[in-house]
Amino acid sequence: SGTSFTVSPTGVPVGTQYTWSAIPVSDPTGVVGGGSALSLQSNVSQLLTNTTTVPGILTYTVTPISNSCPGAPFTVAVTVNPVPPAVRDTIVTICSGTAFSYTPTTVPVGTTYSWNNPVVNPLGSVTGGNASTLQTTIGQILTNNNTTQSTVTYTITPTANGCVGTNFTITVRVNPVAAIRDTTISICSDSTFSLSPSLAPANTRYTWQVPSNVTTGAITGGTAQLVSVLAPLSQALKNTTNVTAVLAYTVVPVTNGCPGAAFLVNVTVNPATELSSSLTPPAICSKTVFNYAPTSNTASTNVFNWSRASVSGISNAAATGSGNPMEILINTTTAPIPVVYEYTLNTVGNCPKVQLVTVIVNPTP
Repeated sequence: SGTSFTVSPTGVPVGTQYTWSAIPVSDPTGVVGGGSALSLQSNVSQLLTNTTTVPGILTYTVTPISNSCPGAPFTVAVTVNPVPPAVRDTIVTICSGTAFSYTPTTVPVGTTYSWNNPVVNPLGSVTGGNASTLQTTIGQILTNNNTTQSTVTYTITPTANGCVGTNFTITVRVNPVAAIRDTTISICSDSTFSLSPSLAPANTRYTWQVPSNVTTGAITGGTAQLVSVLAPLSQALKNTTNVTAVLAYTVVPVTNGCPGAAFLVNVTVNPATELSSSLTPPAICSKTVFNYAPTSNTASTNVFNWSRASVSGISNAAATGSGNPMEILINTTTAPIPVVYEYTLNTVGNCPKVQLVTVIVNPTP
């Protein structure tokens, strides 16, 4: 379409001219335009157009004339193939690791598409885009290796029945997919864990089902998060035992509608510690040893530091120590006096706790 045909018969007298007095006929009707009646032409030629999406045939009935002597009429049937019409530049958005597919509408049946290597921005951030020829659809699987959206721009050349159409572009926005490694976190009982996954694309949101206790029933506070949330991931957890326990979360990341592979978050919840020995040991007499062996039901407790301030009526100066004080306390008054030891406990998991132990020091006559 949009080009001229020319027929110059051979084996005819020199100077033969050609006349077609009837307007040439299009089949299908109205498909081919540009044909008109002409007379005394040196050849059979016209510029023809086909603005549809199907081929059309324009048939001429031509009479040759030589030296005023008409010859037998003959026909010229011209097949006019349509040229693919202009296609609008298009933008497509996909998730990394998936295929885009685009087929223009209102183009001739059998149109094929060719393109050179697409332009990737940022350079090298997307793989899978490459040149291709004579494809019936436009599509490729693209993988974004970035944590931000990248674009891949194709310049497409359509061809129908050997007729090349106008180039158009397809810009594919490739959203990243979160790829997050399994993570282990350690916290103390009655505290909140907080996790912001590294290298996660911006605007990644997270969901998870009810986490599972590796030690059945050991940890409370873990619940499902069915409405997606941004980082940090967090929950307050309590270890109801006196041994270390683990709560396992299976987390699904979604970035701009693109789900990533689920990853594990194993939260180790170290037990709280406290004194299992009495906080109010039996009273002692002045000038006797305060013998107090601190104990805890939490086996990982490995620190029992204490401090004692000076007390009015007790002649002992302020003191600090670890474990059993084994102090001789002297009451210089005639009334019982409470003496307070501040114990700071800690565990292998670094879960400290402060408790007060009070002993009454009775006076002696």
